[in-house]
Amino acid sequence: MPKLTLRAIRTEELHFRLTGARPQAGDKIDLKPTFSRKVRRAQQEEGAFALTLSVRLGGEEGSRSPFDAGAALTGFFHGGESEREAVIRATEVLYLHLRAVLAAAMSAAMVAPVQLPLPTRPLFAEDAPEGGGLVS
Repeated sequence: MPKLTLRAIRTEELHFRLTGARPQAGDKIDLKPTFSRKVRRAQQEEGAFALTLSVRLGGEEGSRSPFDAGAALTGFFHGGESEREAVIRATEVLYLHLRAVLAAAMSAAMVAPVQLPLPTRPLFAEDAPEGGGLVS
């Protein structure tokens, strides 16, 4: 199969809301992004698939986060060496776009943007050969 190609990208969801929580000076806010991924295979074209990657920051019940933010992007891909490798690589590609969209949304809301970390290993545990992804 040919190399992986990103054919299109679409924003499915983008939201930002202030929660009213006011952290006190010296308070640490533990922001733990929650990621999810969904893969859909194209019926008409072999090797084509859509991958939706989403992230949510804050907004959980009992959270002291001053905001609730989230985004979901869908990328339309074609190719890849193997199905598994194509999904892993597509996740890496889409993650960088998701990271930029979330930071841009927070900047537009005039809030200091939270930059999701650049991954040093696969995002999802099932993608890592040794099972050590950033998200379990």
